[in-house]
Amino acid sequence: MQAAGFRALHEGIISDHIMLSAGINLDRFFGGKGPWITPPQFREFSIDNIEKRDKFLKELKTIHNHQNLPARMYALEKEIESTGINDILVTRYNLLDDELIDSIC
Repeated sequence: MQAAGFRALHEGIISDHIMLSAGINLDRFFGGKGPWITPPQFREFSIDNIEKRDKFLKELKTIHNHQNLPARMYALEKEIESTGINDILVTRYNLLDDELIDSIC
């Protein structure tokens, strides 16, 4: 390691986390350029282990049913069809979308 440091709370980002920094010589640490980081848009969701995949899907369905996500999505879809789109419904859609993404992560 060549250098390390930290920033004060809320310096750089608004968060309850502290930003840490480290200067690492990648040639010495990894013996080369270091790992290539895959951009999030290229990360495919796949599970080759069928047992693990089925367990994940079962738990995900349980979460979605507990949060009543399918029924809430269907109700929102019907409301948009009957009243048309507006800012309030867009906000509700985005909140449901965020909730769905959070349940997967």
